[in-house]
Formats: sequence, structure tokens, C-alpha cells
Amino acid sequence: MSVLDGIAARMRAATLRAATLLVTTLLAACEPAPSPGMRVEPSPSPWRQRERTAFVCPTEGIPTALAAGTSAHHETAAFWLGLATQTGGRRQLLDDPQIASLNRTSEAIAGGFRDILQPAAGDPLRVQQEIEERRVWLHKRVASGRYVQGGAATLSRALARIAASHPVDRVHLVARETPLWCIPTDEGLYAPPIDLAFDRNRCASLHTGEAIRVLLEHTDGDWAYVHAGHSVGWIYRAPLTPALGETRLRTYLAHRPRVIVISDRVQSTLGADPPWLRLGSSFPRIGGDDATHRVLIPTEAGIVETTLPVTGSVARTTIPFTSNNVLALAFDAIGRPYGWGGRYGSYDCSRFLHDLFATFGIRLARNSRVQANLGSVSISLQATSEQEKREQIIRSAQSGMVLLYMPGHIMLYIGEDGDQMYAISAISEYLEPCREGQDITHLLGRVAVTTLELGRGTERSAFIERIDRIAVFGTPPA
Repeated sequence: MSVLDGIAARMRAATLRAATLLVTTLLAACEPAPSPGMRVEPSPSPWRQRERTAFVCPTEGIPTALAAGTSAHHETAAFWLGLATQTGGRRQLLDDPQIASLNRTSEAIAGGFRDILQPAAGDPLRVQQEIEERRVWLHKRVASGRYVQGGAATLSRALARIAASHPVDRVHLVARETPLWCIPTDEGLYAPPIDLAFDRNRCASLHTGEAIRVLLEHTDGDWAYVHAGHSVGWIYRAPLTPALGETRLRTYLAHRPRVIVISDRVQSTLGADPPWLRLGSSFPRIGGDDATHRVLIPTEAGIVETTLPVTGSVARTTIPFTSNNVLALAFDAIGRPYGWGGRYGSYDCSRFLHDLFATFGIRLARNSRVQANLGSVSISLQATSEQEKREQIIRSAQSGMVLLYMPGHIMLYIGEDGDQMYAISAISEYLEPCREGQDITHLLGRVAVTTLELGRGTERSAFIERIDRIAVFGTPPA
């Protein structure tokens, strides 16, 4: 089965799942099924229907299957691919030299992706500066009450571990998914009101096959400070390969051809408990046939040979960066659970986009604010009206894929349906106005499609109001 056949098969399966949900909804509402491109007015909120009656606005978050203004067909790849194909969705937006140029630009931006083997990544002064900046920032947050410590002296104990760490310099590959902590503790730092699902000390989650450079190590060997290219932070007893050495790591990373994972959570055939391989990861291909790929996978014992089945979940070559391909892979992740900092191997907004773009060889930062400053062009929308924002986003989408950034969240713009604009992202929640001065929290907690109108009239305001920067990946059509 070819890569495109695999994508098409997953699209058909996703469309079938969405169609089942849609039929169930329509039977309950006794409404006709919508057609692609038809404007569907969302049903009035039950809370607004009850505005004239005395009731108490819910204070707990409400699990929500579909965001307001979004219908089931909006969460199918087929719907958006049909629209994209009409507007040049098969056009290659960036070629390999252009992507290489973008990656070099990313390395020049503060917080951008770094080559961990470059001398700057291991500079002891730089390491100390990074650690000190994070210490000061977290100390201010805790002292002001903006962060609550998980233990009585969480921050103090973490700082003591840092003080008891010594410089090292080794490179490894990650053998299994592992948390990356901002400071060396797993006790947690939380923003009030405390929600244990949002540990602000979770910087990221490292995937199988990612390269890291260990720069500090605690005296007991349990905690280590590492550079992972897209992030820096601390790992605890992490499952890594033995130290590889710079030459061997470069050889592994530079090996061609490679197998690229294009569907999240592909299970290898390695051992009794094989690791899950994540979207955007790639591994050296050393052979195979029509049924299998022979690849090199990192384990705690070293780099070993194993096989992956030839399916639509992996590709042998880099996939062309087209709107159709980006949308197909993005919608393959619909429904994947949300997890702050990659909690339990889930996605947050910036990791979802990081992994999605990695399948095309584009190296994004891990931080949403930095991601918004990347791309072929980055455009500030801070001093523009809502109408000007809409016009700029639609105009930019004619050149390439557009990332929409609002402080704290980033999304991939996917297009318009009627008078609504839509985006896909890994999203935790959104607000809906209930009564004056009170909002309802809707819990999505997954990769989902949303309109840019969400939040209108709430304390956070509408998404379109909050968007202050976009990043465009592509070039204008000839």
C-alpha cells in the first residue's frame, strides 16, 4: 500500500466515524444532513435558551463533543480536502532547499530549533544562563502566588538538585517516550485554581528516536539536564541508548533513506513491549521488501535492527509540503487527547504542530510564541481590526499554511465555510458566556476543529480578537 493509499484509507475511516456521529446527531434533532460547503447554523446554547429563567451557571467544566459553531463534517479531512483541491491544494508550497533555508532561520531565532551537536548548544556559560533565567522566572511566579508548589518546598529541593549537579557532555537517543521537566522535580507547579492535569513544570515529552545532549548530571545519576534541539530541561532515569559519541550520532541522523512516521503512535515490532513511534519521527532504513521496512531503532541496549510493516502509517521518502498533505495528516490526529507538556504522551498545541511539520522536514520550535515567529513570513496583527485580521489570514492562506497565534495557544488555519473561519489544534477548553460576568467552560481536551468566534463575549474574548500574530509557510502561487 502506498503512502497516499494509506492516507486515503485513514481519511475514509475518519469520514465513516464522523458520518456515524453525524447521523446520530441528526436523528435526535430531525434535521437534514449538511452538504460540504453548506452553511450550518449552530443550535442555540441551552444556557442562552434559559436566560429568562433563574438558574445557576455551571461552575465545573462541561465535557463537549463538538465546539460551538462546528459540525461533524468539519472534523473530516474529506470536507476540507474538497475545498483545498479547488484552490490548488496539490501545489507544492515549499521545496527541499526552501525548507532547509527555513530550518537555518529557525536556528537563528531565540528559542528556535538547535542542532545539539553545535558547540553553542554545549557552551557551559549558556547552560548556566538558561538555568538561571528559568530559576528567576519560576521564583517570581511562586513568590507572587501565580504558581503553587506541589510540595512544601518543591522549588527549593529542585534548586538544591541543580546545585548538586556537575557538567558532563554526552549524546544519546531516546529509547522510549519520557517526560522533560523544566526543573528537576516531579512534584508539580500549578497555576491557581489547581488542576493536576496542568503541571507547569512539564516542559515537553521526548519521543523515541529523538537525539539529546546531556549537559549536567546530578551526583546520584538520577536527574540530568539535556538539550533536545527543540527544548531544554531535566529528565529522570530516562530510557536512553548508551552514550553514542558525536560521529555515530551524526551518522545515524544523516542516514538516507529514512522511514518517516506519518500517523501518530505506530507500534514497532521490537521485543515483547515495543515502543510507540510518534508522528514526525524518522528512522534509518537499511533494507526491506514489499511487506516490511528494515530499520534501526534506539533501545536502552543500543541501536538495533527491527522491522516495520509497509503500511500507510509510514513513508519511505519525505512527503511533498502541499495543503492537501498537511490537511490529511492533521486530520488523521483528530480526537487525539490533549495533554499539557505532552502529559501521558498526548499533544498540547505546540507539540501537535511541531510533530505535524516534522513529517515534511520542517523543524519548528516547541514554544507556541516562537513558532509564530517562524515561517516564510511572520506577520504581526496586534494593531489591526478584526476585519483586517480576517482579510490578512485569508490572503496569507493563498500562499501557504498559516499558523494562528494568540497568547497561550497556536492553531493551524484550515479555511472558511460560509462566513465562519476554522482552525485545527490540540485544545483543552474554551469559554461561552452564560450570564453577565459569568462564563461556562467547555472541555474539548483533544485535537479538534474550532471556529475563530469561540469565546465571543467572555472574559477571554473571541479567538479572532486574541490572535496577534500569524506565521505563513509557503510561497505565493506563480
